[in-house]
Amino acid sequence: MSKKDLANEPNTKVVKRFGFRYMYYLGISKYQVINMRQPRWFNKKPGTVFMSTWHGTPLKHLVFDMENVASATRLYKKNIL
Repeated sequence: MSKKDLANEPNTKVVKRFGFRYMYYLGISKYQVINMRQPRWFNKKPGTVFMSTWHGTPLKHLVFDMENVASATRLYKKNIL
C-alpha cells in the first residue's frame, strides 16, 4: 500500500517523519505503530499504546542473539534494552 493509498484511509494521517505534524501526532495519538527503532530522544507518553512491527518479520535477529554485530556496542545494547 502506498502513502497515497494510506492517505485515503479513514482515520489515517500520513506525515513526514520528524516534521511538525509528526511531532504533533506523536504527542496526541493514543496508538502508535512503527516499523523501526525510534530515536533515543523519543519518550512514549503515559497511556499510549506502542506497537513495533520491526519491519514486519518475526524471523529477525536482534542485537542480543547475534554473535558479531559491528554496531552492537555496550551503549547500543543498553539503548535497545
